[in-house]
This record gives sequence, structure tokens and C-alpha cells, in this order.
Amino acid sequence: MCTEKATEAILAIDTATEVCSVALLSREAILYEKVNQEGLNHAALIMGFCREALDFAQDQKLHLVAIAVNGGPGSYTGLRIGASFAKGLCFGKHLPLIALSGLCAMASGYRKHLLEQKEELPQSKALLCPMIDARRMEVYCALYDFDGNEVAAPQAEIITQESFSQYSQDRKIYFFGNGALKCREALQSPIAHFEAFPSLARHLQELAFDAYDQERFADVAYWVPNYIKPYMALKSKNKVLSRIIPQQ
Repeated sequence: MCTEKATEAILAIDTATEVCSVALLSREAILYEKVNQEGLNHAALIMGFCREALDFAQDQKLHLVAIAVNGGPGSYTGLRIGASFAKGLCFGKHLPLIALSGLCAMASGYRKHLLEQKEELPQSKALLCPMIDARRMEVYCALYDFDGNEVAAPQAEIITQESFSQYSQDRKIYFFGNGALKCREALQSPIAHFEAFPSLARHLQELAFDAYDQERFADVAYWVPNYIKPYMALKSKNKVLSRIIPQQ
């Protein structure tokens, strides 16, 4: 008797930016996706999104093999929400945790986007620069070539007219992400391209299965997101003033 093998699937979670998204990924397709772009209300959404995705996986008899999460950089609060929920699912369902660079995942997703647009690219020279907004003129960014190789490691960068000048002399750079458009005026270059491309769970697909095949799993107990910068809690001015000015 021949039985059909169930499709392997990875549940992906991305809460690193203002977008909250969950996706069920196979090696070949996006099987299920839920996205909310209305702001930082991830804590209220993520449980429902994941429950719906898991119900879909059960209905479709998918074989869930791992949980993948955008491991940063990005919003401190968003990253903590995604990490905590992903860890909880791993503990509860006895699944491995795959923690991935959100910038690298965005580059992978944007490369697919360009190929789908059938844009003619100088593929040997074009650089991909995902940018996550870090307030004011600062972004979290990295540089990748068109094949996905890292050219410049993830970092926090204050954007000026000199930023990336060492890379942009003879090659086109694609700047994309929720931090890209604010940098357009500073990074004036005839061969630069800017696009507000979102960070989404679906972009983890290729990296997640590569990590799964190579068993590159994160320690569920001790892994923490890559914030790049240390978290600095800001005190309310009213609380500071209340210590100086006695209440009447």
C-alpha cells in the first residue's frame, strides 16, 4: 500500500518592524500567510495569527518540522514578542528553533522580487542593501551581492552623503525596506534605487530550509535576538520631574 508523504512545512514569524506577519512555508511555495501592516500591535495579533496558521497546517495534513523567526535587527519590543512566542511554540510542540537575520532574509525576498519583475540586472555587480528604520537618520543595514553573499555585515549606520560611497562607484545599489526612502535625499546617486519593501515572514523561506537541512538550530533556552544596539529604556519626563518638584 502506497502512502503519500506529507509536505514538510516551517512556520515563520516576523515581528521585527511595524509589520506583523506569519507564514507557513514549504520548500517550493508560500502555503499560508497572514499580514498586518497597521502598526505595532504585534502582541495582540501574533497568537491569533499563529493559531490560524497551525489550524491550516492540521487541516492540510502538513508535517510541521520547525519554527523560524526573524532574529533581528529591528524594533526591540517587536523582536522580543516574536522571540518569546517562537520559543513557546518550540517548547510546546517539541520543534527546533531557526533564528535568522532579518536583513539577509529581506535581501533574499527582494532578489526574488526583482527576478519576478523581470528587470535586467547587472547581476555580477548589483548590490542589495536592506534598511530597517532605527529613527532619525539611522538605519540597521547590510550589503549583499546578487547571489546572497555578505559584502558588509549588519550594522547600525547614521546615513550621510558619504555612506556607501566606497561601493557605489561602478555598481548599482538597491536600497529597500522601511528605512530606505528617508535616505534617498542623502544618498543621491544616479545608479541608486530606493523602494519601501516590507520585512515579511515569507522572506525567511530559502534561509529557513537551508538552516533546517544543515541543522543550524538556535538554543531555545538561551538564544536572544540580535538587537545590534543595546536597549536603552527612556524614562518619562514627568517621572523625572516628579522627583525634583514636590507634589502639592
